[in-house]
Amino acid sequence: GWDHFIGFNRGHEYMSSIYYDDDGQAYHSKRYEPDYQTDQLIDFIADSSTAKDGKPWIGYVSYGPPHFPMDMPDYLRRIYTPEEVPLPAGVPNMELQRRTQRIRNEVWCGGDPRSGHASHAAYDTKPVGEPETEAEIRQFIAEYYGMIHNIDWNVGRILNELDRQGIADDTVVLFFSDHGDMCGQHGHYCGIKNTAYRGAMHVPLIVRYAARFKPQKTEALVDVGPDMMPTILDIAGANIPEDIDGQSYLPVLDGDEAEARDAIWYQVFTQKGANPHEFAPFAERGIRTKDWLYMRHKDKRMLLFDERADYHEQNNLVDDPAYQTLMDELDARVAAHMEASGDDWEMAADFPPPDWITHAEAKEHLETVLLPSAIEVA
Repeated sequence: GWDHFIGFNRGHEYMSSIYYDDDGQAYHSKRYEPDYQTDQLIDFIADSSTAKDGKPWIGYVSYGPPHFPMDMPDYLRRIYTPEEVPLPAGVPNMELQRRTQRIRNEVWCGGDPRSGHASHAAYDTKPVGEPETEAEIRQFIAEYYGMIHNIDWNVGRILNELDRQGIADDTVVLFFSDHGDMCGQHGHYCGIKNTAYRGAMHVPLIVRYAARFKPQKTEALVDVGPDMMPTILDIAGANIPEDIDGQSYLPVLDGDEAEARDAIWYQVFTQKGANPHEFAPFAERGIRTKDWLYMRHKDKRMLLFDERADYHEQNNLVDDPAYQTLMDELDARVAAHMEASGDDWEMAADFPPPDWITHAEAKEHLETVLLPSAIEVA
């Protein structure tokens, strides 16, 4: 485990968070969460770098933003002008947004009025089926970029600390992320995220190790979740467990793309339960290569995109007879992977799990239970 831990009690509460230190004491900070977390990591780097034992160390920080809600200092809202932000391909498309919400509500979630995922762009003020206006979308994206701007600034502070300590060249820096917001592409916003589209699957990955890696940009496929652990172990010269799904991409970082994955696998299993925002009534399986994105349900092919010619996945080729042989081949690859990994179409899970609570319930617990016993910090 970690020798030193500072963590917040729940994500997505950015302006008034409860943190815990090693001894379990609760601390309350009214500072913006990424700024506070970065200060803690900088202090850790300084303490670790000046320690006389000379031991290597690992530090990890996990920011909540730019995940919704749009809680941030006001100055971040003013950095980008809504009228000037570029819109994603295919946005706005009000009819597509309306149809996406209707399908989610009526088909996926049995008409549950809570399930349509009210618009993030409209700050959860619109009823199901009422699409976002272009002005609302632009305002949302401008503030979303403001949150990302702050993350960029804080990462810069961390890199500057490595420079101050004289250890920048000998320190491995990995920057990666969870999914981002689709910002209206395909009629989706972040809450509708269990999709195969690039907007929900493509995440940043930046690696810096000046003592070993040359500056480069690669199109190699990396499965960031399972591949991260074996890669870190490989860089450190440690043994990699055999019974894991991930693979080290150290050879790719060293410049050998021949060792990269040739595919990323996609899985959404059936998920039903009491939480209307997380229904997934249709199991989905798929494959993403450098050339193609393919996704299907058990009894129906759903998506096929030419990733070279259609980067933003606007032209679905799944019904084009010219691609039936290709989809037969991709079906065979998906089926083989499912068999090899012990997957099947009947895999399912109830949601929510027994200990799951809503954001509103967590906020109430924060205000009535945690805050009264917390120590105020700057």
